[in-house]
Amino acid sequence: QDCSERPYPFHLQLASHSSAMTSGSTIGRFRRLVVLAHVATVLVESLPSTTEELCATALLQQSGLSVVSRRALILQTTDAPANQPLIPRQLVLTSKHDTLEEMPLPVQSNLNRTLALSPGLKVRWLGDRACQLYIRDHFGEDLLRAFNATEKQYRGDICRACVLAREGGFYLDLDVQLTVPVEQLVGHETTFATAMADGKIGLLNAVMATTPQNPILLQTLSCIRDWFGRREMMHDVPGQLGPATLGKALQVVMDSECQGEQWQHKDTMLEWRCGSQVVRLYQEKGIDCHSPPTKECSVQRATSKVYGLTFGIFAPGAERQLVGWPRAADCNEQGCGGRRF
Repeated sequence: QDCSERPYPFHLQLASHSSAMTSGSTIGRFRRLVVLAHVATVLVESLPSTTEELCATALLQQSGLSVVSRRALILQTTDAPANQPLIPRQLVLTSKHDTLEEMPLPVQSNLNRTLALSPGLKVRWLGDRACQLYIRDHFGEDLLRAFNATEKQYRGDICRACVLAREGGFYLDLDVQLTVPVEQLVGHETTFATAMADGKIGLLNAVMATTPQNPILLQTLSCIRDWFGRREMMHDVPGQLGPATLGKALQVVMDSECQGEQWQHKDTMLEWRCGSQVVRLYQEKGIDCHSPPTKECSVQRATSKVYGLTFGIFAPGAERQLVGWPRAADCNEQGCGGRRF
């Protein structure tokens, strides 16, 4: 059936100026709006029939937007109960191993500490095989090829981005040690959270939180595709796969939604609004180990030769509010021996 003149009762939120408009226009006008927006959040008010849903889905595909489910038009939902965080209360973990029990003891001990701070938190554990199946079932051949072809240590970057883009939730590297419950990393209105990597060369994708179908994570998947396909699109982005693509994605969304502000300059406040997004950025920086032991630096950290043990994750500000460390104190090697390489 010809979709070219079919009207749709959409609410289309244009990221370019963050204003909502009700459109009963033809599909041709809707196409122009999507192209103008470049990155858009589309909320479906009603779809009268399956035929109309299929027409609209096809249009989004033609306009270059990813379709990740049958209800692919719902790119971001904001219908959480009052006073409840928008970010789902689940923790996503990835590893080369199928179960936690196969991991080194320091990794198991660190995760048990994390879960003790957040009783009742839902945990999603995905080993390499589970990641392959998840990507195949929900994202198609391009990302699956990237997952299978990439160096093993970067597979987790792809897997976590896929799961978080589709489902939302929290993600921690297995060697991240927190001082606060996972849920306290975000506020009730937060839609995306992570940390600036030391030196601001990227975003620390070892710590992330996001709403389902968040434009920042959807754009991250696009950047990952560019990394493995049209590599020239990412040639000016320094750093490794995960931090580089996440940083690039956040900047693309900021260019559309908040007049091209740069996330590297958002280092004086913890949380800030950018169009449809409420972003929370922590900072990775060196801890004070001059006179251990201190709250920031134990004797174990001060004397260790493992890279990363002398860094912390802080809220911005002179108070040096510590929320965790990118490496657990009892790690005696890079990644606590639990990395893929």
